[in-house]
Amino acid sequence: MIEAYLARREICELTAKNYNKIVIGFLRVMHESADPVAALKAAMSSGTGLISRFPNDQELIESCRSKALYNSIPSMRLRHIFLRLEYALRTRFDEVTVTDGSLTIEHILPQKWAEHWPLPNGESSPTESPWSLDYLTPMPSDDLKALVRDRSKVVDTIGNLTLLNNRANPSLGNRQWDAKRSLFRESLLALNRTIGDHPEWNEERIRQRSEMLGKVAATIWTLD
Repeated sequence: MIEAYLARREICELTAKNYNKIVIGFLRVMHESADPVAALKAAMSSGTGLISRFPNDQELIESCRSKALYNSIPSMRLRHIFLRLEYALRTRFDEVTVTDGSLTIEHILPQKWAEHWPLPNGESSPTESPWSLDYLTPMPSDDLKALVRDRSKVVDTIGNLTLLNNRANPSLGNRQWDAKRSLFRESLLALNRTIGDHPEWNEERIRQRSEMLGKVAATIWTLD
């Protein structure tokens, strides 16, 4: 329950600055109750506002779809979130033990995508930065700028991130999708195997995977 409270709030980018006071409150209601676990659940569920509330499933899923979690969650905690997702996605036939010490966070569509990853309309962008486009000569079309802005919104979301061992991660780098795809498909991680099933990796695929991982997260981090 404590991990569920912390993980949901972290993914939803809610503040941690008053956790010292909140924890004292949790301890107080547990101490005063004949059923401390039920008291803790009630206290977590009853919080309101940004400081103490427990995000609901819809907020959690929407945060996975829209928030740039790569930039907001420290890498050690982000690896833990992905490890928990990995084990939740596994079946009884998965036999490999995973430890986060050998794994790093990888962008599927790379942060430096302009050279090898055309936009959905087939055009190439001269830069990954939507702001830089306004200063180029000749100025790119409004359609191209809109596509670059859209890509910049999803590249650091959870649906475009995964775990790879620290040897595979540097070898993939900024390579095009055809070069990356087979390595994902052959991965031993449940997180990765379905990624390689797609003939292309784009904004819509990223949003779909973000929503899927958000729904899995909602089943992992629950107060029930």
